[in-house]
Amino acid sequence: MNLHPGKMELPAAAPRRAEKRSARSSCCGAFLFKIMLLFLGFMGVLVFHLYLRQQSVKAAERTEDLKEQIKKVESETRNLRNHVATLTGWPHISRKIVEFKLALGPAAPGQILRTTVYTPKQAAAIPLTPLNVAAAAPRRNR
Repeated sequence: MNLHPGKMELPAAAPRRAEKRSARSSCCGAFLFKIMLLFLGFMGVLVFHLYLRQQSVKAAERTEDLKEQIKKVESETRNLRNHVATLTGWPHISRKIVEFKLALGPAAPGQILRTTVYTPKQAAAIPLTPLNVAAAAPRRNR
């Protein structure tokens, strides 16, 4: 339904040159868009490569720090073992015996245990007797 009296005129058609120009600019715009996408993709790959390289350098530095700490701990362990060996050696113990005036003598014959290794034939020749462990060590009631 037409509310305006009179004839309506259609808009004038745009010149053909403008249409060609817009077609050319849309083609150029699509080409530029593709180039920009390729450029952004390349930059993304480059940034990701640099990020991974930075992470590998950080990991290498951390590895070196851990290796140094391991060497330090191994050195301390070695020094402590040497110190334990000197403290448990007879020269140190004998000095402490003299220092604290301990009356220590040689071991009694019952304190010395001897072990022997038998061949299967020798072991078969020895009769097995049950041990009376319960009779040797009385129990304490708690």
